[in-house]
Amino acid sequence: MIKNVVTARLYKQREAIILQNQTQLFTANSSTHTHTYTHTYIRTYTYSHTHIYIHTHTHTRTYIYTSMTLQLFCQWNREHFQIPEENV
Repeated sequence: MIKNVVTARLYKQREAIILQNQTQLFTANSSTHTHTYTHTYIRTYTYSHTHIYIHTHTHTRTYIYTSMTLQLFCQWNREHFQIPEENV
């Protein structure tokens, strides 16, 4: 039992995001904003040998606003998703 605990502590885990794709759909005259982003990453476990798992997950979020101009939307988008200004 103690050996299993020690083994679990020696078990190393590495995770790297290799792809992050963000697609934004926005219409200036619409009050709905859909934000879709996909994360693909490789998770590597190393103990006596290495296991590699590839995981892909896609999220879609839709936000509804009462009123918002395109300029305010871009500002909110940068702050909320922490996207550099040149990418908006």
